[in-house]
Amino acid sequence: MSLSKERLLGEAVALRVKTKTNPALQADLAIAIEQIFSKHNITLDAGVRDELVIAVPGELGGQLADVVLPGGTNC
Repeated sequence: MSLSKERLLGEAVALRVKTKTNPALQADLAIAIEQIFSKHNITLDAGVRDELVIAVPGELGGQLADVVLPGGTNC
């Protein structure tokens, strides 16, 4: 089942609000992100990790469309 664009944006906003207002959730999310990247042998700078934002593609505009991975795949 696919959510409408408005509902999808609303869900992303709600997640950001819940995360921003709950320090325990912020810490757990940071730890989980760190563990996932570490599992894949990727070092994630704490400054970058702390600036990551939950977003859906519609909020990002064409920013990700500009990044092309080797082999021609867009992010």
